[in-house]
Amino acid sequence: MMRSTPSAFKTHVLRVARRSMSTAPSPTAEPAKKLDSQKGVLQFIDSGTSAGATRTGRAWRTSELRLKSYEDLHKLWFILLKERNILLSEKAWCKTNSRHWVNGPSNLYKVKRSMARLKGVVGERTRAYKAKRAKEALLAERDGQGLKDAVAPPASTPQGVATRTPPSN
Repeated sequence: MMRSTPSAFKTHVLRVARRSMSTAPSPTAEPAKKLDSQKGVLQFIDSGTSAGATRTGRAWRTSELRLKSYEDLHKLWFILLKERNILLSEKAWCKTNSRHWVNGPSNLYKVKRSMARLKGVVGERTRAYKAKRAKEALLAERDGQGLKDAVAPPASTPQGVATRTPPSN
């Protein structure tokens, strides 16, 4: 059985996640790595080296997240949540085993930054949706009042000529 480093696993998960959520379909999609539930947290940590020793990618940009669909953002949230939990487990393991957590703080910062940006994008969409609903409700209310004015019978004069009465000041 081949053991992989925790960083290689993280890189693989993020690569698969970004590939599966890209705007263009990928011609060579790899199946996601299956996890061994018997190993627990140790499946993410290589006991031979310091945890998190390899360099990883950058945090997601807000502009990139705005291009994603709600379903993609939902999937990405859970990928980032799992990644954050892996990093925090790594941190705790390194602390209990007196090991240095190499690159862990910067990776954790990137994940948290991505999660904050994702929440911001979802918040923008929620605010825009609520504003649109409020505007539609306001327009419907105005249309309803305008319709009542149009249906009201016109005021008539003694000569039988129908005229509108001017608004009083």
